[in-house]
Amino acid sequence: MIKRCTLMMRVLFLALCAVMLVAPQARAEYPDQTIKFVVPFPAGGSTDIAARLIAEQLSQRLGVTIVIDNQPGASGLIGASSVVRAKPDGYTFLVTSNGIHSAAATGTANFDLKTDLVPVSQIVGGALMLVGSKEAPFDTIQGFVEYAQKDPDKVNIAINAALGSAHMAFERFRRMVKIEYQPIFYPGESPSLAALVSGESAVGIISAPAARALVEDGKVNGLAVTTQERFALLPNIPTLNETVAPGYADGYSTVIFAPKGTPNDIVQKMSREIAEVVRQPETAKKLLELGLTAMGSTPEEYAAIVAADFDRNVTLIAELRASGLAE
Repeated sequence: MIKRCTLMMRVLFLALCAVMLVAPQARAEYPDQTIKFVVPFPAGGSTDIAARLIAEQLSQRLGVTIVIDNQPGASGLIGASSVVRAKPDGYTFLVTSNGIHSAAATGTANFDLKTDLVPVSQIVGGALMLVGSKEAPFDTIQGFVEYAQKDPDKVNIAINAALGSAHMAFERFRRMVKIEYQPIFYPGESPSLAALVSGESAVGIISAPAARALVEDGKVNGLAVTTQERFALLPNIPTLNETVAPGYADGYSTVIFAPKGTPNDIVQKMSREIAEVVRQPETAKKLLELGLTAMGSTPEEYAAIVAADFDRNVTLIAELRASGLAE
């Protein structure tokens, strides 16, 4: 009888230990620890600024700290690779630009964009702008197209990242208007703008917020923006759609991914919370001051965009390499 009671007590003790071990996990709600946003670009850039703004607001909603980890290099692929290798527990995310759609399509990435990362949301979007040098013999988008059609060998285009989102956007535009060009590649938007100010390049394609100050100061000419709507902070500059390329619409966006294997309920929660953050009046006002607009798409919506954009870029990049316009 004593042995039987002792056995029962042991069984009850082991059961109680198991409950004690499991209970804290069952009670814990996501998130309950620091979240890391890996930004694969240097601090101070447009993606980094947007990531920090969203992280600050999202941190308050979730009740946990969100830290920014800048891991620049290789057109964003170094930081992206680190997230691919991260534990898929919902505490590491990649916050990058939609340039990853083309960077990962170059064949130089050590991961598959469509299978190794989980799309969470497009966070915010912005316009690209075609900017002309004051030294160029034109000051309108119509003048640029006419000039390029007549004398293609003289048209140098400043591209701030070979095979990046701006490069892809310009390629799609120039095919619509049937012009040729000579690309000059620069390691960022600041060097590209410097080349336009000096007259080293005739035209560049730059994010509208980055070009804004020089346009307002009269150091370069804002020719046209790439989005369907005009850039709110420079409303006098027309769109490509309303001038020389009807139906054209493109731009850049700040996007967020999770590592493959991240639980779907966490992905969905982060997407919903981000959408709430970017649509709050206070956040929307700050975004507008930066020349950005709220997006906040669902994981499913963004996944469809990733797949289509990636496949389109694979084809376009192959054509650019075949024509000698890219390596």
